[in-house]
Amino acid sequence: MAQTSPVVASLKRANSGSNLQRKPSSRANMLTKQASQDVLAIERTSSLLAMPHRPVGGTDGVASASAAFGFSAPMMASPSSVPMPPVDEIETMLELLMEDLNLTEDKKQVLRMLPTDRKWIMLQQHLGERYRDGASRDMQQDLELQRLRDNPDKQLLTDLVVSLRSRPIRWISNFIENGGLNILLENLGDLGRQNRHDEFEELYIKCLKSLMNNKASLCICRYHDPLADLELQIGLSAVLDSEGALDIIALSLQSPSPKTKALVLEILGAVCLIPGGHECVLEGMDKLCAQAQTRFRFEIVVYTLWQSCQGMTPHDKDLQVASMSFINAVICGGAGYNLDFRMHMRYEFLHLGLTQLVDSIGSLENELLQTQIDVWVAGLEADEEEIFMKMDVDGELDWDNAEEVALALADTMGFSTCFAPYISVLKHMFLLPANPFQRMKFMFIIDKVVQQIVLQRDSEDPDPAAMLFDLDVRAMVAELVDTDKIRDQEDKYRKQIEKSKRLEKEIEVLKTEAPKDPQPTGPSDAKNLEDGKVSAQQLAAAKREIAELENLLKERISNLEGGGEWLERVEQQLLTAKANAL
Repeated sequence: MAQTSPVVASLKRANSGSNLQRKPSSRANMLTKQASQDVLAIERTSSLLAMPHRPVGGTDGVASASAAFGFSAPMMASPSSVPMPPVDEIETMLELLMEDLNLTEDKKQVLRMLPTDRKWIMLQQHLGERYRDGASRDMQQDLELQRLRDNPDKQLLTDLVVSLRSRPIRWISNFIENGGLNILLENLGDLGRQNRHDEFEELYIKCLKSLMNNKASLCICRYHDPLADLELQIGLSAVLDSEGALDIIALSLQSPSPKTKALVLEILGAVCLIPGGHECVLEGMDKLCAQAQTRFRFEIVVYTLWQSCQGMTPHDKDLQVASMSFINAVICGGAGYNLDFRMHMRYEFLHLGLTQLVDSIGSLENELLQTQIDVWVAGLEADEEEIFMKMDVDGELDWDNAEEVALALADTMGFSTCFAPYISVLKHMFLLPANPFQRMKFMFIIDKVVQQIVLQRDSEDPDPAAMLFDLDVRAMVAELVDTDKIRDQEDKYRKQIEKSKRLEKEIEVLKTEAPKDPQPTGPSDAKNLEDGKVSAQQLAAAKREIAELENLLKERISNLEGGGEWLERVEQQLLTAKANAL
């Protein structure tokens, strides 16, 4: 059996770390190509350098191929004293190098076309230093991790920001596997517990952002192999798989530094657009709300936007854009494809006065901010128009005007089976405790229950804050009386009432036209008498059917809250209509 050369063996060991991440994790499965195009625009990075369009020949060909991948290859490619290994080993080393560099297929093909001797020269120049001493490099990373754990300094963190953004997959895999991500999160969490907001906090946030935004993760759109996609997204998926990672990141919004807050909002806004990431962000904002002791989870975000608009430094402008971008992302991300969910999220920001704030900052000279404001306004107008059409509301509606909202809602409930339970809800609210503090707590519970009922889809609650208890709305609705059947019975009931009134009128006419002598004196009299009997029979049958329908409706509607009152109201309306007809 042919022996493998030491160079190839070391290459395989060096690249084995990248294969550790090929097994899909629970959250890695949810990452899609959208992450590379729409979501991971956390930082604008350029793609790999394009291969120079010039012929490959002599030492220039080697230098050109090397420069295309970011190396500063020497112009002179003198043969090394190391003997050339077999061709198949050279090809193996070349494939390992190209895999580590995340090269696209067209660039790989260019390197594969090089002559064997030039491939070997290039490998000696650029692989020897990178992989032949793989053990010492792993030891160096271990030492750096130990420093990061025990005594991190600014220079170490600054270098780490660059490394996490630009190093190849193998290095990122080893960093995560050896606990580097956990150390970053632990150190950042310690700063938060100490209420320490300084340059170290900003550097830790930058490190996490670089890890999530590693260019290996940004090249997903070029690959179509699902396993390759999972491998390339190891930085992002590792952060999402780390329990509480986004909670720790969100707590840094308490920092007084505009730059740090902008970095945090960029990360959270990007994760909002990843399938499954939206819920993690909402949980992080809930933790921030509890930690900062604010009443509302987005209160800090809206305040940050207002505060940033008081100045116009470059950092202030970045924070303005990051704040408004996050607001749009948290509304449209996750279950944002659903109108009810979007309006649910908008209501929170409207309650915090975002409309008034947007009006006041609409004149600021910040083009990117104005773009995000336009997105907010256009989305709000489109969603309001859709919900007004759905509820059959004419014109505009001031959501902050309780009387206006109540009247519009009452109009949509009137003369329907919804009116009785709606009135019952209002009546029972009068029975809430008179103590304003107790009443506030009861109203909070009622609000959360209504939110959960409205938002839940397929027994899943998209907003953790609106999930008050374990409630399966779909199962509960299925157990209730079928409202469609009640509606059909109502229509039949009304039709029978109308038929009964029509028959009564016909009988009255026949009685008026009939002679006092009941005996028929001719064919016409006999026919009128027969018609009267038929009409009387039809009237009796109609009355029997009406009685049956009344009993059925009473039986079904009486089970609903306030059903008896609704029946009385309908009967009163029918009596009034009958009196008007007569």
